[in-house]
Amino acid sequence: MKAYIVRGDRGVINPVNETLGNCLTGNEVLTSLQKGIFQKSEIEPVFVENENQIKDQNEHVVVGDNVYFTEDLFTEFLARSRQQKKNTIYSLKKWVITLRTMSNIQDAKYNEDCINP
Repeated sequence: MKAYIVRGDRGVINPVNETLGNCLTGNEVLTSLQKGIFQKSEIEPVFVENENQIKDQNEHVVVGDNVYFTEDLFTEFLARSRQQKKNTIYSLKKWVITLRTMSNIQDAKYNEDCINP
């Protein structure tokens, strides 16, 4: 299984002058955190410039380089996704916290009742 990490082209964050994927999260670069979580799950991380480069017909994960997640969250998402036996998209309920924090920081897509990071 592979995990495709899509590099974003959203400019830099001031005042650190880094893209989101290159920003430090807990003293580690965000993309390094993502890569490490996938490797612990024995999933091969592959960096791509956009989703059009992905031609994988096998089971795979696609995530933007701007999304932070923990190993526990990813493991649970993967298990639940496999139980569904179909394509799944991780999203968060629209609540005050998500609207004021995550959605303003990341390139989230707004739906009627949820936010897709």
